[in-house]
Amino acid sequence: MNYFFQNKREWVNALVMGCPFGQALPDCPLTAIRKESPTIRFKQIKSLTDVAINVMIAYHKDCLGARERELLK
Repeated sequence: MNYFFQNKREWVNALVMGCPFGQALPDCPLTAIRKESPTIRFKQIKSLTDVAINVMIAYHKDCLGARERELLK
């Protein structure tokens, strides 16, 4: 799984900057974190367990696939 990030936490840090589609879905697990200051966001991501990081990545992979399929209809 190579997404140009050295590790999964870097990928989540990038996703925390904003939704790749411009508008996050209501159930996005990063919505609350995105409202925090950059310092708080970094600390929150750093404190997440590997399981939580994997859940966030899986959510975003699924969301990306679903949104891309909608665009192709």
